[in-house]
Amino acid sequence: MKQIFHKRPVLGLFVINGAMGAGLGVLLASALVYGDVNGLQVMMAQSVGIFAGWAMLSYAFACTFAALAMATAIMLHWGREEKDGSGGGLSIPADNRLQRVPAYARSRRPVSGSTRSPQNDRE
Repeated sequence: MKQIFHKRPVLGLFVINGAMGAGLGVLLASALVYGDVNGLQVMMAQSVGIFAGWAMLSYAFACTFAALAMATAIMLHWGREEKDGSGGGLSIPADNRLQRVPAYARSRRPVSGSTRSPQNDRE
């Protein structure tokens, strides 16, 4: 298993952060149920499928937090320098400045007080 992560470090980054995020999501969902936030524990106890409700809530929280953790990890990862000195992304010279470029667009809505319409333009 270490060989897979050694060859593909981003995969290891995804797996580790995804597992941590999923664990945090399950922990938070369990804390919400245990703490009886907004009567959640009572409502689950009165239903027929206690475990099914908790499992669905935990699954939703686990997926959300895992995705959030993986996205945060990959966004923070690409800003770092690699061992060979390449940091990823494109390097832009400092003298390259933004320039204004005119962009023209024709409106499809009629001008107020005008009888022009898109149907008249097609004819």
